[in-house]
Amino acid sequence: MTSRTAEPDRDGPAEAAASLADQDRLIQYLERFIQDLITLGGRIALLIGEPEGQGRVGLLLRPAAAREAADAAPDEADTAETQA
Repeated sequence: MTSRTAEPDRDGPAEAAASLADQDRLIQYLERFIQDLITLGGRIALLIGEPEGQGRVGLLLRPAAAREAADAAPDEADTAETQA
């Protein structure tokens, strides 16, 4: 783990300590999240591959492509969805 130092804080040492405590909690949360992601990565991969094996990829890709097209060309959302 890397060491962190508080930036100069005009509000005082209590606020600097609170800020460091918040940073530590965030880092701990992110470390737990990454560990869970690593642990569950295999299961996630299986779940992602499941629709492909059942021939349902098209059902999932159509709405995703339509949303992507609408985001790329918001003024032409209707035609972008049709083209997607």
